[in-house]
Amino acid sequence: MKKIINALLFSATALLAIAGTQAQAGLVDFEADTLGSKANGFISGGVTFSDTNGSGLNVMNGLPTECASASNHCLANFGDDTGGLRMDFFANMASMSLDFGNDNLGFIAVDGLAYLQLFMNNVLVGEASVVVNLDDIMNQTISYTGLAFNSAIFTYTDANKNPVGLIEVVDNINYKSNEVPEPTSIALLGLGMLGFAAARRRKQ
Repeated sequence: MKKIINALLFSATALLAIAGTQAQAGLVDFEADTLGSKANGFISGGVTFSDTNGSGLNVMNGLPTECASASNHCLANFGDDTGGLRMDFFANMASMSLDFGNDNLGFIAVDGLAYLQLFMNNVLVGEASVVVNLDDIMNQTISYTGLAFNSAIFTYTDANKNPVGLIEVVDNINYKSNEVPEPTSIALLGLGMLGFAAARRRKQ
C-alpha cells in the first residue's frame, strides 16, 4: 500500500508541475520598435520577420490609410513585387490572426485576396484567405486555427491565389500555441488522487 501511495504522490506532484505551464501566446503591435527600415531577420514580439523577395521591411506610423490609426506603428513590406511577408515563430503555434491594409484598388482587382499560408518546417499545412474590401485602410483581419505551424507567409493575390505586386502592411499579430489542460483542473485531479489513496488506506 505504501508503494501505491508513493506512486500517487509522485503522479500528483508531476501534475501540479504541469499546471504551472500554460499555452504560449503573444501580440506583435510594433509599438516598441523604432521607425524605419529593417533587415530580414527583424524580430518583434518573439516573431522573426523577413521579405520573401528582397528586403523591404519598414516599421511605419502616422498614416491612417496604412496603419490601424495615426498613432500606431505597423509593419510594411515594400518592393511592389510578388514577394510576401514571412513570419517565423519561436515555437509551434495552433492559431494566429493579423490586421492588414493598403488594399489599393489601383494594384489589386475587385476579387483580390489577402492570403495567409501556414507551414510546419517549410511544409504547407494550412491556409486562409479574405476578399479585400479595396478601401486602402487597415480595417480587416485574417485568421487561422488548425494544424500546428511554425512559420507563415502573408501576401496579396488575385482570385486564383497568384501573388500581385502590392505592399503588404500588417499590425496586431496575435498568435497562440496548443492549449494545455487548465491548471486548476490538473491540481484538483492531483488532490483527488491523494484523497482516494488516503481513504483506501483507512479502509484497509
